[in-house]
Amino acid sequence: MSPGHRAGVRAADRPQAPATTHTVSRITAKVTGEMTEWLNRPLETVYPVIFIDAMVVKVRDGQVANKPVYVVTGVTVDGERD
Repeated sequence: MSPGHRAGVRAADRPQAPATTHTVSRITAKVTGEMTEWLNRPLETVYPVIFIDAMVVKVRDGQVANKPVYVVTGVTVDGERD
């Protein structure tokens, strides 16, 4: 069993509490700095291998529409995923 699967099981076992706007804002404030740092990190000059994938999610923007979410993973010369 993968660690992600185990975490999903634990989350499913917990009682579900509605997320308030305050909770969402607090969590967002905590991760925004890390996200900005990650987005502005220097990239490698060369990625010999890249994997590109997408999944379609329903997005509500006035009306519900299917939108792709793209995921790109680069593999460095040292074989590490980035």
